[in-house]
Amino acid sequence: MIRTLIVDDEPLARRAIRAPLGSQPDFTVIGEAGHGAAAIAAIEALRPDLVFLDVQMPEMTGFDVIEAVGVDAMPLIVFVTAFDAYALRAFEEQALDYLLKPFDDLRFGMREILRQGRYARGIILLSLDLDRQDLDELQAEAGSTIQIWSLARLDELTSGDAILAERLELLALDTAMEWSPVSPLIQPQPTPRQDSFSPIRVPQQMPVTAAAIAPPLPPGAAIAARLRGTAPGHAGWQAYEAGCIDAVRFLFGKELHQPTRQKRSADGHHRKDLICRIRSEPSSFWSMIESDFSTRYVVFEAKNSAEAVGQNEVELTAKYLFAKGLRTVAILFARAGSSDSARIAAEQTLRDRGTLVLILSLTDLCGMLEGADAGDPPQNFMFEKVDEFLMSLGR
Repeated sequence: MIRTLIVDDEPLARRAIRAPLGSQPDFTVIGEAGHGAAAIAAIEALRPDLVFLDVQMPEMTGFDVIEAVGVDAMPLIVFVTAFDAYALRAFEEQALDYLLKPFDDLRFGMREILRQGRYARGIILLSLDLDRQDLDELQAEAGSTIQIWSLARLDELTSGDAILAERLELLALDTAMEWSPVSPLIQPQPTPRQDSFSPIRVPQQMPVTAAAIAPPLPPGAAIAARLRGTAPGHAGWQAYEAGCIDAVRFLFGKELHQPTRQKRSADGHHRKDLICRIRSEPSSFWSMIESDFSTRYVVFEAKNSAEAVGQNEVELTAKYLFAKGLRTVAILFARAGSSDSARIAAEQTLRDRGTLVLILSLTDLCGMLEGADAGDPPQNFMFEKVDEFLMSLGR
């Protein structure tokens, strides 16, 4: 029996780890800890065989926990984090594996819903997209008298009604719980370990190269490097979009909640890459945005063109901002920045409709990411950009 300790400052994350372990006969969870000091005490008192260890926690990181306990006294470690920039250091600390948040077990969760609800028949609505295999597996769990509809099915049903489509979009936003997973920078190929247990994977020895022995980049700089490394234009648009979403999560994850990736607008043509709900502390940048522009949500779009965005891109974005939906602010991450026509269009949009379209270049975004690593709050830069835009307005 493998005695397991779970260390994470997020209760939902601890539950997500504990749940699938409960169905594994080789594991027993002997304790949980919500911060570094509690983790140290639990490791020294309980002497677990394995610890799932969060990297980023208040006051003390997972690496600090290892240093305090001592490498030789640590049990086997599976690092858990939302940021893939720690992967190299994790394996330097002899990590057994490395898990990226968010993670879940949909089939386990569905079994819990069905067990607790005792449903005889009906429809279960999921405000997230699933691929066909996952959906089929969940449907098999539910049985023949219960249907499971994913967000794609709901999109189909509302595609002919613009009002219903917008209401569905807001409903999905309000029920979304987690960020979309980040594609890891480093994906070591696992090999089975003969004397170990099936649920845990052990990475192969990484080749000793200059890249492997270089110190890992801080998380903001790692995202910035990914963004700079994407090809401009159509060839790199997906990687650029994913990098921008990771940047929003890293920079503003504490202030912007329930981020939802948008598949299409009600007209079926335009895509809003990400929409987030503002839940910020008073006197912060985002609370100012919420108050001054009477908005509850912020739209983010990524534009990977090698040329500066123009009037058309601004007007398309502004078209999908509307006061009645409490959505009046959009941030465009334009790789090459904005043209004069784009700035004029953004000014006109603010005058005519009271909606804000703020354009940030790749240089702006990477500057915020690298500045955040150095302790410079990204909100300071955003304050300056908004002030600069508002003060430049003509009569």
